Amino acid sequence: MRYFDIVESGIHTDKPTGEDYLEVVFEEKNTLPEGYSKDAYDSKGFFDKRVQDFPLRGKAVFLKVRRRRWLQGKLILHCKELLTTCL
Repeated sequence: MRYFDIVESGIHTDKPTGEDYLEVVFEEKNTLPEGYSKDAYDSKGFFDKRVQDFPLRGKAVFLKVRRRRWLQGKLILHCKELLTTCL
């Protein structure tokens, strides 16, 4: 993947229902978009977004996407389309 790494994946159990689900965590790589200098911007944490995907073998699937927050007076992102073109 161009902008993200898979940093965690596994089957978890939902405590209230006792049902198993699969969760995959994508984390944006620590690279700035082209045209931005690493000297001028700092990575300051993440924005987290969790979305439910189609079931896989009868289990719910959740994708957690962690986007980096780059700051130097203004916020910049690799791309605006979170899941459609960045993964």
